[in-house]
Amino acid sequence: MTDISQKTWKYLHGPDDLAHLSFKTGGVPRSFTAIQYTATERDEIDLQDDGIAIIDNDQMSVVLDGHLKNNPDAQASFMSDLRKMSWAHFRTMALKHPRYRGSQTDFHRDTPNKGVLVNQIQRGVMHAPSDEADLRSPSMVLAHASSECPYSFPRMTRSEALQDLLSHDCLKGEDGRWRLSWALPSRSDHPYFKPSASDLDDPWQKHCEAHPELFDLAAQSLLERYFSGGVTTWPESDDGRYAFCSGGLSNPDVICLESIDGAEIDFASRGEFGALLDALPDTALRDIWKLQQVTDHNLAPEVVRNRITAELEPIRNEVLSPQDPDLMVQADL
Repeated sequence: MTDISQKTWKYLHGPDDLAHLSFKTGGVPRSFTAIQYTATERDEIDLQDDGIAIIDNDQMSVVLDGHLKNNPDAQASFMSDLRKMSWAHFRTMALKHPRYRGSQTDFHRDTPNKGVLVNQIQRGVMHAPSDEADLRSPSMVLAHASSECPYSFPRMTRSEALQDLLSHDCLKGEDGRWRLSWALPSRSDHPYFKPSASDLDDPWQKHCEAHPELFDLAAQSLLERYFSGGVTTWPESDDGRYAFCSGGLSNPDVICLESIDGAEIDFASRGEFGALLDALPDTALRDIWKLQQVTDHNLAPEVVRNRITAELEPIRNEVLSPQDPDLMVQADL
């Protein structure tokens, strides 16, 4: 029986049905992986779709697939010969293939681009250095140990920070560019707006049920500083550095990181994101990771629920303790 226990993107294959190919560049080698797959899986498994796929580990994209379809003997021979290919042979083969995707700019040159280490590590074809230094600044180390700091800044090497950022949620904007993103909890996640049967006689719960817009107003108040340049990290002395944008009409409850110090943080693909981060100096990479840690905490569901509760507290006090009939009318508006 054919082994399809492993899955790389949509390609199903056995654990040994892989071959890695690299080319010297004078820096990080250029890296590719060939997969001899016997099925693909999108919504369901297609056992009739087989062949060889070549993955660009640096751009994290498919170079081509369907190579030598329905010819397992030729596929096995190709996998054996692959490691012997020169750069000229490899790129020429790809350029002439009918299922070449056409995104590798260096395939039109005699020498390959330098590889992207962070993307190769994420693809599992390279390992992070074992002796990397702690990326954190001294103030972040002290903040992590302090009970006064609400944020967590655990020991983090450059490679670990890169992987942390690359695995974070991202959203594709209406301009076609991807950005780091954070989703707010929905109204139904807040106990005020999803009361239990025992709460139905509670005047405040009834008021919230009748006025769901209260949640939206509180959420807008919470997000205002993200859109006005008022976001800070720790110790809250860096406001004005970070710009955020909305997820757009189709994602109004999502915010995205737009820029830091005026430099855009957006990308066309995960591979481009890895290359963008890998090119940053340690201090710039640390700033993005620190901002991610702080924003993850500040927009965590429980923290957001507590802050929305606090925003609604004055209104709740008015509803539960009206001073006169006119105030009761105002509270019900």
